[in-house]
This record gives sequence, structure tokens and C-alpha cells, in this order.
Amino acid sequence: MRIQAVNNTNFNGLFRDKSRENGGNWRMEYSPYSWEYSNTGRMENKRHVDIMSSKLPDNEEIFERKSNGYESSRDILGTESYYKHSDGTMRKNITQVPAMNREDSLMVQNDKLNKFLMMKKHEMERLHTSALNSPNELSASRLNYDKYSSDVKKGYFSRTYSLESSYREMDKEFGRTQTLAKEAVDSFRKYVSLRDSAEDVESKINKNKSELALIDEAKKAGKLVDISKRDIYDPNKALWEAVSTDIKSASEKLLVLPHKTISIANLLRLVNPKEVFKASPQQIIGFVDNMIRNAL
Repeated sequence: MRIQAVNNTNFNGLFRDKSRENGGNWRMEYSPYSWEYSNTGRMENKRHVDIMSSKLPDNEEIFERKSNGYESSRDILGTESYYKHSDGTMRKNITQVPAMNREDSLMVQNDKLNKFLMMKKHEMERLHTSALNSPNELSASRLNYDKYSSDVKKGYFSRTYSLESSYREMDKEFGRTQTLAKEAVDSFRKYVSLRDSAEDVESKINKNKSELALIDEAKKAGKLVDISKRDIYDPNKALWEAVSTDIKSASEKLLVLPHKTISIANLLRLVNPKEVFKASPQQIIGFVDNMIRNAL
């Protein structure tokens, strides 16, 4: 799965609806991120999206349940991977297909993170609008309270309302003021948290872009060694061939792992700091396998 899969307009992230190609029969395919399920390229369990979080789950879910019994599970890009109608009709089977490499994974993740960022900004706009209305609502509540409080202080024949009615309305407005004040504070705290997490998401998007630029540059220069797909036979083959053929030439290349991108020069320094070009292919592969296994 190379760039063309990502650029295909029918490709909506990790889930792909292939029902049309399957004669109209339900077929939902899932192509995991390269780093998914501890760098194995296997499908993670679905996890609900938390709009307050700085991170988006690998296999995120926006679940919907309606009063008529309809249920639906979609990813953040809107692809429905599960539904159940009130008549019991259900589609939930998912076919896992080979994982994406890291380059494609980063592209898809950025599509999702941009959508996540839009959700955060939309909620921030809603909170901002609510905050602008709060002073007016608090002022209206205070004026109502003052009206009934002032009426209580009048003589019996001068009152507009009964004492019982005035005290009841005063209690009501006092409670309303407390509620509005609490909502304003909660909204402010939520706004700040959303702002901070949105900055984290933007930082992650930019970090992914920088890494994608490095990968693209190395690929164009013929200096890319990509072993990020781990669900294939002999996933380390490209690295083995590079360091076995000419380790000095290999040191000028960029190595793409399922969870990170690193120059082979830096890798060799980690494997054998004293004599970087003396590391054997077996040592290098063993070190890389350990990095992948432990997400180092």
C-alpha cells in the first residue's frame, strides 16, 4: 500500500468500505497503522474519542445510539464500521488487511488529527459564544433578584407581589445565579484545556509533516530504507541488505521503523559507539528488533 492508496478519494483512513466492490455485500476493511498494537501492525480495539485529550486513539470511535434502537460506530473521518437498526439488522464484521507503512500511516494520522483539531476549535467557539452571553444572563438574573428583594422591603399595601411569591422568586434567581456562575467557570476551564490540547495536536501534526518531508527527501535521493511494515515475511530484509552490502554507504541513509524514523548513522552509534562501522548485520538487526519491540 503506497501513496496511491492514501490519495484515493475512496480511502478514508484506516477503515475502507469495500461493499461496492464486493457485489453490494458488506465488506469493511481495516488497514492498521504501522505502529499499531505495540508496533506489530495489528488492529487495536476501538476506543471512544475524548475531545479534551491531546491524543487521538489509533482506532478511534464515535458511537451513536438513538431512541429508535439505531446504533452506529464511526471513525473521526465519518466511515461507519458498525451499525444496528431497530429491526435487528446489523453489520459489524471487519476484515483486517495488511498494515500501512509509516509514511502512509503518518499521512492518514494527520488527516485524522486535522479533523480532531476542527472538533476542538468548534467546541472552543461554542464555549466562547456561551461566555459572551454569560454576563447578560447573570445581569438579568441579578435584576430579577433585586426586583423581588426590593418589593419585600415595601409595606404591605405597597407590594406588587406576595411575600411568599417574592421569596420563592428570590431563591429561584439566587440558584440560577449560582448555576450560571458555575457554568461560566466550568466553561472557562474547559476552554483553557481545549486550547492547550489543541496546541499539542497542532504540534503533533507539524512533527508528522517534518518527518514526512525527511522521508520524501530521502526517497527521492535513493537513500531510504523502510522496514516499517512488520506484518510481512522477513520485515528486516531491506536493512539487512543495506548494512551487509556496504555499511558506510548505508550510514548515509534514513531508516524508517514502524514507530519512528532515524538515520542509520545514528543507529550505528547506538549499536557500537566506539566503532560504528564494526557492527555486524546480526548486531544491527538485533538492536533494531529490540527498539521496535520496546518502542525505543
